[in-house]
Amino acid sequence: MNRSPFVHGGPVTPNDFLNRQRELRRLLNRLEKGQATAVVGQSHTGKTSLLRYVLDKVKRDRIVGNKLDRCWFREVDSHMLSRKFNQAAFWAFVLEPVTVYFDSGELQTLYQLAHENDFGAFTLKRLFAALDQANWRIVVLLDEFDALLNHPILNSAEFYGSLRSLTSRFSSLALIIATRRSLNQLNVKTQEINPHSSPYFNIFTELRLGPLPKRDVAKLLAQAQDRFDGQDRRFISLASGRHPYLLQLAADILWEVDLEGTQGVERYRRAAEELRVQSEGHFADSWRGWSNAERKVIMAIALAQMSLLVEDHYFEWSNLIEDIQDYTPEIRDLEKSGIIASGGQGGRQVMQRSFLWWLADEIKRLVRDETTFEEWLEEQEFEGVFTQRERRNLGQAARELGTLLAQGGTTLVEAFAKGVGEGLGEATMRF
Repeated sequence: MNRSPFVHGGPVTPNDFLNRQRELRRLLNRLEKGQATAVVGQSHTGKTSLLRYVLDKVKRDRIVGNKLDRCWFREVDSHMLSRKFNQAAFWAFVLEPVTVYFDSGELQTLYQLAHENDFGAFTLKRLFAALDQANWRIVVLLDEFDALLNHPILNSAEFYGSLRSLTSRFSSLALIIATRRSLNQLNVKTQEINPHSSPYFNIFTELRLGPLPKRDVAKLLAQAQDRFDGQDRRFISLASGRHPYLLQLAADILWEVDLEGTQGVERYRRAAEELRVQSEGHFADSWRGWSNAERKVIMAIALAQMSLLVEDHYFEWSNLIEDIQDYTPEIRDLEKSGIIASGGQGGRQVMQRSFLWWLADEIKRLVRDETTFEEWLEEQEFEGVFTQRERRNLGQAARELGTLLAQGGTTLVEAFAKGVGEGLGEATMRF
């Protein structure tokens, strides 16, 4: 078999969706009760793939049987909404099944009344109350929900308030949103347009998509049959941090390198170098999506982790870790997301080794362009996040590492490949 079985770059089909069974059961069980759920995960963790699995009746029936047969599913990709898309257009799309299933009777009459009144709050309440009585439920799957936070019309107290009110009051409306932000971050983000009322998102339960469990990783990599040995699987898991997209990408790359017949350390060096190049866009996008506080935590842990390469410890890495001790909520969220985990010099480490390669390239760029670290921090719009002392600590770390990592991420790639290829224990690997 020469064709790689590993799929990456976009959502997978329900037939290729090999994991997340625990999350699927929780989500579908909540839908059965009409409860609102926020599917939270970093970029490329499978949020859209999960929603598409839910939309597949055959697949979801295997988990909950016919319990959702009286549900109409309506998917909205928030990225695709035009800047002129308004609440009336939203509700017309969401409620379209009413016009398809009922050409007469009370529900059709109430829909027409709501339509004639631009789906105002009073007419919507009457319609959803009638759907309750008829035992029908509309399930709205709002993908890429973060895009709504910048929508000129829908990012409003009126729209979020109507979603919250209708969902909490009527079992005939259930919401699933897919977002990179935690519920707390969404509430903070919308606080300006909602200064005195209850938070819009306190009716949701968060369903976090973190790294794939090891058993799911084993199931996924088993598709390679005997092409991957234990060292190969270790390379893929460490480089990707078991992140779904990075896992599939790393496996696909190693598959191709294997077809070329490369062996030993060079096999892993070539695969890691290709992964470094191909994952650049992913990490740049992830970096933009993290909050300033999250970026501060990740950067401090990553720089301390990279300091393992400096045998004489020319700078005091512990200062970096001390600077983030007050960021407990961010640390907790990043751990849930599988970005960081226990281990490493400072008690935590970045799970995705390929992220370290990306950050090393960023540091190399600073040195190449003669940009000071302070200027780079301003570029990243770290408004009021760093004290002067913290800037000095990070600046010192970046300068020392910039000298060491003259080749950027390539230096870390070579150290990582050597460690995996020689079968070194993780604690002794310098990467």
